[in-house]
Amino acid sequence: MMLLKCPALFYSLVLVIGFGLRYTYLALLLLPLLRYGNMKTVLIVGLFLAVGYIRSAPPTPPTSGEIAGIFYPSQVVHHHQKKCVKGILHANGNSFPVIATGIGHLSTLPYSVAVDGMIRSEKHSTFLSVDTTGKKSRFPSLAGLRYRTATRFFRYLERHIPDPATLRFSFAILTGERTDPLLDTLFRKVGLSHILAISGLHFAVAIGLLYLLLSKFVPRISLVVLTLIFSFLYLLLIGDMPSVRRAFIFSTIYIVSFLVYKKAHPLNTLGAALSIEFVLFPGTILSVGFWLSYLATFAILILFPLFMKLAARLTRIDIPRLSTVQKAGWAVYTFFLQSALLTSAVLILIVPLTLHIFGEFPLLSFPYNIFLTPFFPPLFGLLLLSLAFPFLWPVYNALAHLLLIPIFYPPKLLGKVAIAPLLPIEFIYIYISLAIITSIYFFERMERI
Repeated sequence: MMLLKCPALFYSLVLVIGFGLRYTYLALLLLPLLRYGNMKTVLIVGLFLAVGYIRSAPPTPPTSGEIAGIFYPSQVVHHHQKKCVKGILHANGNSFPVIATGIGHLSTLPYSVAVDGMIRSEKHSTFLSVDTTGKKSRFPSLAGLRYRTATRFFRYLERHIPDPATLRFSFAILTGERTDPLLDTLFRKVGLSHILAISGLHFAVAIGLLYLLLSKFVPRISLVVLTLIFSFLYLLLIGDMPSVRRAFIFSTIYIVSFLVYKKAHPLNTLGAALSIEFVLFPGTILSVGFWLSYLATFAILILFPLFMKLAARLTRIDIPRLSTVQKAGWAVYTFFLQSALLTSAVLILIVPLTLHIFGEFPLLSFPYNIFLTPFFPPLFGLLLLSLAFPFLWPVYNALAHLLLIPIFYPPKLLGKVAIAPLLPIEFIYIYISLAIITSIYFFERMERI
């Protein structure tokens, strides 16, 4: 079985089921182990279930009122056109993420600072309005360094990208900073918000370009070490976000596997990243970005190859017999077919969760992801190359402006599907669990054939 070949994936799923044990029927998914598994397997699974259950209840912040504690800044973010500081607040013996305002000068943030203010919960975030600050740490915070670096970086981009919309888009996909609410809204309306969020795609393109540029000049071991250093520095620059952590852990395990000449299984790597994230940062399992990031990656690794195999069975064509024009048409058809299958695979897993959380889903998400998403990775690669080779800026500006036109001027068919009240959280847990198990089952069957 695939889960036995990928123990990290198996035990990460067990951790997640342990998290969901407050809906006790989820434990039924593991009952077959009592029949087909040995005692050692049952004990190990029980241990991981216990760990998942214990780590599943991170402390929740008060919904409103006065609070005093120690604040640890991690990143400067933009919220409603205001610059805020995202970080961890340690108060009353508990620690939880907050977004703070009134914390002081953003470029000289300390590692920690005593704060006193008002706290309030809003949707999926907790906000802290600081009234007074007390004792500060002598050590500087990475949040201040990130803010200063991002500010200088933005000024550098301003000199090469004249169009304001293209400038803010480029800054967002490079640093994850969404400084323009209008840009964020427009991307969300057409279902392309994931383009602006730093993910494994950005890490893969950046690391791939670095490898291609240096592989002929740098020895293998030195190149691997250099790539690891680059990934770590990129993580420090971007900040602490679930999708960034997953991408960093995923890419690090993959890079190290090349160092030891053993290829890591993608699903095992994903499971290891999920387990590390869950055990070290249990609070993030309640964040929207955490679930959307891991579900989308799982869909790409399992459902997409499954759909590709099914499509290959249904469309068998003798390509050598085709004419040149037919081959070109077949290549275009295959390109967009793969894009459609990839989009379908991801939407199957994330749409129910999106409807439950946001209460709406853009109808344009499917066509926009099919016809536009495939062009963004090459565009991001061109942006990185333009940073190293400035003569490429005119080409990048022209292509970026062209791709942003359908996003800024979409069709008027922007209907919403608001059926979230019909999708309770219990349904989400069952649907996602069964979708993962079913997809693994059919994937294994297709591999045997």
